[in-house]
Amino acid sequence: MQLLLIAPSNAALTITGTRVIYEEASKSVIVPVTNLDDLPVLVQSWITDAHNEDDPTIPFAIAEPLLKVEPNRSRDIRIFYAGHGMPSDRESMLFLNIMGIPVKPMQQNTVQFAIKQRLKLFYRPKTLSGSVSDAVATLRWRINGDQIEVVNASLFHVSLIDLDLQWKDGHRPISDYLLLEPGATRTFDATVPHAVRPLRMRFVEINDIGLQFPHEVDLQ
Repeated sequence: MQLLLIAPSNAALTITGTRVIYEEASKSVIVPVTNLDDLPVLVQSWITDAHNEDDPTIPFAIAEPLLKVEPNRSRDIRIFYAGHGMPSDRESMLFLNIMGIPVKPMQQNTVQFAIKQRLKLFYRPKTLSGSVSDAVATLRWRINGDQIEVVNASLFHVSLIDLDLQWKDGHRPISDYLLLEPGATRTFDATVPHAVRPLRMRFVEINDIGLQFPHEVDLQ
C-alpha cells in the first residue's frame, strides 16, 4: 500500500501590511510579498468586492496576477485603478486575495496545500479630508435602554477591536472586532444592572498601517 503524506503548507510567504490604501491620486500601489521558504512559490492574486465575491465590473486590475517568487526573494503585487467606477464621495472597501502555491513538493508522494490570505483594500477618493483617526474621534456613542449604539458619521471605514463595556466593579466584553462603514450605525446588547453607572467603552483603533491605539469614552 502506498502512503500519501500531507506536508505542512507553505507558511513562509509573508505579506507586508494588513490592509492596502489606494489613494485616488496614486497611479498604482504595490503590495510586497516575500518567500522565506527554500522552494519557489507561485503567488496568485485577485480582487473581490466588499462581500468577497467576484465582480467583473470592479475597476481595478493587477499587473501580474500570477507571480513566481524564488526562495528568499520578494516580488511586488502592483494594483491599478481604471480611473473611474468607484464612489467619489466616500471611502470604499474591496478585498485583495493572495494565494501562495509551492512549485514543487518537498518529497515524493506528498500533497501541499495552497495558503490563501485576504487583505482589505480601501479606495480613498481625493475629495475626502481628515483621517481614519479623526473618524474614530468623532464616533457617536450612546445608551438606548439595554443597547449601546455607535454611529460612524464620517466618510471613512473604521476598524475597532476588543470592545469592552466597563463600570466601577466590573466589565462586559461587547465585540472582538467591529468594522463601521461610512455612515453606518451598529447596536449591541448591553444588559447590565440599571444601578450601574457611569459606564464607559474601551476599544482599540486599527489605523491605516495596522497600528493599534487604545481609546476610552464615557457613555451617556
